[in-house]
Amino acid sequence: MIKDVIKELKSSVSEREYSEWEISIQKYIEKLLHRENIEDILFEHVTFGIVDKNRIHMGLENIMVYNPEKGYWEKAVYILRLILDAFHKEYTERNVTEIANIICGKVNSLRGTINLRKQYSGSRYLLYENGIFDLKEMKLNPIKTIKDLSGIVGIDFGQKFDINGEKLSVPEMFFTSKHMHMRDLMVDSPLPSFPISTANEIWTPHDWLLRTNDGKQEQVTYFLQLLGAMLVPNHFFECFIEINEKDTSDKNVLLSLVKEIYNNDSIKLNYKLSELKRKKPFSGKVDAHTNIIGISEANGAVLSAKETNLISALVNIESMILPGLNPLPLLVIESEGWLKFNDVKNTVSGINRRLLPLDLTESDDKCHFPLSAFKNKEVIDWFNWQALVALHDLTEGNENFIFEIDDIKTLPDFARRWHFTAVNGDDEYMKHFIKYLTPALHVGYLPIPLMYQLYSGLARLENRDEYIKSPKSFKDVFCTYLDEEYGIENYGGTLRKIEEEELGIDFSELNNMIELSKDINEYRNSIYAKYPIPDWIQIK
Repeated sequence: MIKDVIKELKSSVSEREYSEWEISIQKYIEKLLHRENIEDILFEHVTFGIVDKNRIHMGLENIMVYNPEKGYWEKAVYILRLILDAFHKEYTERNVTEIANIICGKVNSLRGTINLRKQYSGSRYLLYENGIFDLKEMKLNPIKTIKDLSGIVGIDFGQKFDINGEKLSVPEMFFTSKHMHMRDLMVDSPLPSFPISTANEIWTPHDWLLRTNDGKQEQVTYFLQLLGAMLVPNHFFECFIEINEKDTSDKNVLLSLVKEIYNNDSIKLNYKLSELKRKKPFSGKVDAHTNIIGISEANGAVLSAKETNLISALVNIESMILPGLNPLPLLVIESEGWLKFNDVKNTVSGINRRLLPLDLTESDDKCHFPLSAFKNKEVIDWFNWQALVALHDLTEGNENFIFEIDDIKTLPDFARRWHFTAVNGDDEYMKHFIKYLTPALHVGYLPIPLMYQLYSGLARLENRDEYIKSPKSFKDVFCTYLDEEYGIENYGGTLRKIEEEELGIDFSELNNMIELSKDINEYRNSIYAKYPIPDWIQIK
């Protein structure tokens, strides 16, 4: 489209006129954009957009040019420089600004100029070179264009997409190059296979996925869902991803796949944890064009409270840690061993409500394959399609999908165990508490508030107050450890009155270290025996 416009611009200028414009670049610029026919050509065939009409006086930064063949908006400076280059003139940034000012003076009142609102930040539509993929309908929609009598490609404003109940044309969706996956999407891409030269067997990406995910298909699905989430640009999932890996040749495959599928510079990888110690982390490196920030080689480091809070801030929608970035990029941390967060109670940082875990430490040591295989087009196409299928099953095309880790039950059982370990580390004191309870436990029901009384009482008696978690954090950790030791049938959630005969603990079997409360000593008269409560668990 832009080349066609420039071609028509040049065809409207005679050789004599062109030579007369050698007088000065300033006069050349003025003549170029004040000739009625050239100006008409420019404004007739180029669709301009204004990012903020209230700031039109600021000029170049608020003027965008739409590329109908790609389906996204570009900075106006791009086409202005192309115009100058096409006429073989030397020019400066000042000259470009002068042209921009001329355009700014006209574009605000120009018929057909689009008032651009917020950039598309939903999780339903993904932009590829061969069209817009609808994650709800699982359909690839080629971007429709039209050609005028001069053969110049223009916009088909009749093509509309539903965004939260509003029908918008592609230009009105406000895609930019940040949204573009610089490759075609191959729908229903077939599973490729390759012979392994060092062994008498055939390798496929699905084999690799199974071996990488402990041979469990449910973990393969989860892996692909996270890959799919990373392929959604300019969207805030309200989480960060921590990948626990072991030292293998397959490290970094996941993020390498993401980078290959985007095939642009919006994926910023290989940062170190030391970046979190800077006064302005990622300063000058991460910008509004960034989709993913990748931190690698974290290696189970112990984080300070400052670093922990900074990670939490990077997944807080109201954070000002990276001003001007809205939404914030998705943070992905790769580590050999889960990070250790300096926040025992898990109440200050909110890490436990934001961490989305992926544990690859149980991968088969025989699953290695050259990283070059993951740059193969057929392999990339297959992973791309499988990730979108998995993401569709997870989100059902929800425009505003987020990972609701506040409700840990939204994660699969294995991911809940990973999350518990990643957030809490190896909680030796909880193990100590359960060991204290062991002689008294049996099949039956446990009221969580009573368990918390025993837990906090034991910690105070042993002068271990710093280990006392909040009631909510205690419940999550206690249930996870107890489930590993005994197996838990139910986690409560419905109201239940627990009779003394139904209890899964015999308080008389506890040693007399702790002064037991009245609710325990006189359980039949306690609120737990008289009234239904929601917080209880059942030991099998």
